[in-house]
Amino acid sequence: MKKNIQLVKGTHDIYGEDIKKFNFIVDKFYSVTKKFNFHQVQTPIIEHQDLFTRSVGEHTDIVSKEMYSFTDKGDSTICLRPEATSSIARLVASEYQSGSMKISTHGPMFRRERPQKGRYRQFHQINLENMGEKSPYLDFEIILIAYNLLNELGVDKKQFKLILNSLGSQDDQSNYSKILIDYLSQYKSKLSETSLSRLEKNPMRILDSKDEQDKEILLNAPVITENLSQESSQYFNQVKELLENNGLISQ
Repeated sequence: MKKNIQLVKGTHDIYGEDIKKFNFIVDKFYSVTKKFNFHQVQTPIIEHQDLFTRSVGEHTDIVSKEMYSFTDKGDSTICLRPEATSSIARLVASEYQSGSMKISTHGPMFRRERPQKGRYRQFHQINLENMGEKSPYLDFEIILIAYNLLNELGVDKKQFKLILNSLGSQDDQSNYSKILIDYLSQYKSKLSETSLSRLEKNPMRILDSKDEQDKEILLNAPVITENLSQESSQYFNQVKELLENNGLISQ
């Protein structure tokens, strides 16, 4: 008797009551985003690996460790998409004409990470992008949509918490990385092996470390929001003001 073929590690079937819940969430997502004039798109599951190397960064875990990639016929390197934003950016780059492009999408993403509760190698993502213009209102709108979606799904506002942060501009991130390297360099002997490998290549990824000793070192690390340019600080404050005026946060 042949042995039954099992699921690929890190994947799961969605059926029964779970598929009803899944479809309910997706339907509510598009219902809410449509009210804000977002347009639904679907992008391919497979993309050229260079798309993510350029946009996400070759030194990130997603690209260096977690992507499912393979050599296609013709020797081009193809991968299963690990996230949605890069594909949307590719679409916008080819289709953009003027103004703001408001795009919504959902679908399966793939990352070869260690499977655990709530984390799968094939997972599903709902995604919003507003590209082509820059405004504090656009950031506020995305947060408002997420807030409205949770309400539509029946999640009580006491069951979730909005935590705000800003990465500022690329110059802000570059300057902050230097500040972070200076701070962390004095703890090289105590940093985890993973964090040491990130120190010069991608120091901001150390902030996501799950190592207990790393987390203790990071307690006194410089904070990026205290090292933003005047322009970025003003932008961030405007987003917070919009959220406060509309009752989404209190200060």
